[in-house]
Amino acid sequence: MENLDILNEIDANNFKVYDDEGKNVSLKSKYLFRLMYMKPKYKILYSLVKNKFLSYGVKNRITNKCEYFRYKGIVGRLEVRCNSLKLFLPLDKKYLEQKRYFLKDFSKKEKYAQTPLMIRLRGNLSIKRALELIDIVMQDKNKRLKKNYVEYNYVKSLLPSGEAVIAKLGYKNEYIRKSINIPNATKDFPNNLIDYIPKIHKEELDEEIVSSVTLDSLCVYYREDEIVSLETLKEKQIITRGNYLRIKARGNLSKRLIIIADDFDQQSLVMLMQTNSVAVLIDRNE
Repeated sequence: MENLDILNEIDANNFKVYDDEGKNVSLKSKYLFRLMYMKPKYKILYSLVKNKFLSYGVKNRITNKCEYFRYKGIVGRLEVRCNSLKLFLPLDKKYLEQKRYFLKDFSKKEKYAQTPLMIRLRGNLSIKRALELIDIVMQDKNKRLKKNYVEYNYVKSLLPSGEAVIAKLGYKNEYIRKSINIPNATKDFPNNLIDYIPKIHKEELDEEIVSSVTLDSLCVYYREDEIVSLETLKEKQIITRGNYLRIKARGNLSKRLIIIADDFDQQSLVMLMQTNSVAVLIDRNE
């Protein structure tokens, strides 16, 4: 299975999550929060399963607890539990006898009445079996694959945003603001906020040449949801030197940004989280 680098193909517009009617899904969903904090390999498995269902033209619906896939009834249910990804399918119990699938029977639980058999998604073999089973389900529904379906890398939409981090910390959504400045930023968040944001690993630098930028200046040069990085800063000629990017708080943060940097001061992280921005830390440790 391809080991996707989730930051190689970032599309800023796709940090938002939409339902099958094209409406933005509120990130109050615990299911989405759990997905965002899963290990990258599970996000890849999720993306493969979702693409498989959608390639048949089924509809999906995200709730607080799970994600449903529907075509003339429920054809799949995805759940995140105990840091594992579980797929429930409307299969006949005869498939329990086929040991190659490692299915479990949940038919005794009422909420799984329509999708009684479960396969746990762990790696290459389990995802291969799961995709086979989805094909079986859809064939039973006489549903064919869509012509010219284009797969989408859903891993890109699952980096924890400020809203997800705030929920992870146990705070309510009332902390989210359209804009925030230093005097109005909350003092409630813990000092180790940096431990809750996603990380990307890069090679250690022989020598650090630090370039610092402030949040208020980024609002001048970047659009809503645009990606801020050392590379884009140099492309815009906002900075001309340096190999190590430091983000500092100053003034007013009035846009939701996606920032990839080597260092964030605590106040800048607080402001980014409160505007539901995405902060990605570059980790250069071995």
